[in-house]
Amino acid sequence: MIGGLQGGGPYTGIEGPTSAIVAGSAAFGPVAPGTPLAKHPGLVLDTGVNETIRRRQVHTFLVNSNPVKPNDIKSWLFKEVLHADLDDPMLGLGPLLSQNYPFASEDRVIAAKK
Repeated sequence: MIGGLQGGGPYTGIEGPTSAIVAGSAAFGPVAPGTPLAKHPGLVLDTGVNETIRRRQVHTFLVNSNPVKPNDIKSWLFKEVLHADLDDPMLGLGPLLSQNYPFASEDRVIAAKK
C-alpha cells in the first residue's frame, strides 16, 4: 500500500496516477475545499511511487553503471523511469490533450485541402 491507497499493479509515469490527477478521475474521490495540495490523495500516491519504485530504479541503474553525467542519463531517465519520452513532442499526453480538442473538424478540412 502506497500513500494509503492500494494499487493493482506497477505504477508508472503519466499513464498511472498522474494522468488520473490531470484527467480529474473520481478514483481518488473528492477533496474537501481548503485541503492543502500536499494532502491530495493522488499526489500522496505519486510521491509514494517516486520514493519507493522510481528511486529504486534510478539507484539500481547508477550502481550498475560507470560514473555518468546527468545529461548522459537524461533520455533514459525520462523514457524508462518517468515514461515520458523526450523525443515525443507531446510527452505521451497526446491522447489526453486531444480527446476534447474543439477544432478537430476544422483541422481535418485543412488537412484534406493539402
